[in-house]
Amino acid sequence: MLPPTSSIEHADPSFRPILYSSVDREVVESRLRATWRHHWLIAYKDVTASTNERTLIGCIIPRWGFDYSVRLCFPFGTVSYKVAFLGMINSIVFDHVLRQKINGLHISDYIMEQMPVINEQGLEAGKCLIFPRVIELTYTSNDLRPFALELVYDGPPFAWGEDRRARLRAELDAWYARAYGLTKDELRYILDPADVMGPNYPSETFRVLKNNEKVWYGEYRTARLVLAAFDAQEAQSIAAQ
Repeated sequence: MLPPTSSIEHADPSFRPILYSSVDREVVESRLRATWRHHWLIAYKDVTASTNERTLIGCIIPRWGFDYSVRLCFPFGTVSYKVAFLGMINSIVFDHVLRQKINGLHISDYIMEQMPVINEQGLEAGKCLIFPRVIELTYTSNDLRPFALELVYDGPPFAWGEDRRARLRAELDAWYARAYGLTKDELRYILDPADVMGPNYPSETFRVLKNNEKVWYGEYRTARLVLAAFDAQEAQSIAAQ
């Protein structure tokens, strides 16, 4: 097993994994030229399990060649929608639905094709919230400068700060939960069924995430941050009416 990337390496915008093998650029371009004009790709990790901390890990990657274990997404629509699509597949609600369908170790195409995806019109309303958060969470490496430039950001890569990243992710999770039409109690159930149904309720959702965070932070931090963000966005929406 390869060693995990350390916090120091995450914080270094020049850090990149050592390539085991490579694909000739012309081969990559011959596959992508007709279907994808961007100098970056939307990808997710194929190997998974419903018992992992999170089921799906999605990201922006350079326009390189990858093997089958890195699955690519090619959503239609504007750049805004593609950015919002990335935020959506990384959301806690999307992850919850996905793990109901996983019965093996792979996120196969037929599984992703069954997933409830919010259309372009449905995500447009959140563009002002989604855009800056996805950019900051994504653009932490020099290799992703083409992605930042296409989103009209010409600054340096963002600093990797665990606490700030947790808050930004929680704000995105809350927005997508509201976009899917969830109530606060439904979101509470997704985060932790025992919080809604009582401590003896047998069902679990993100048990590994919850247990890990209790060890690392002394609390289920994700649940607290997401629910606080949900309340804040609901209050803001009511005030704007």
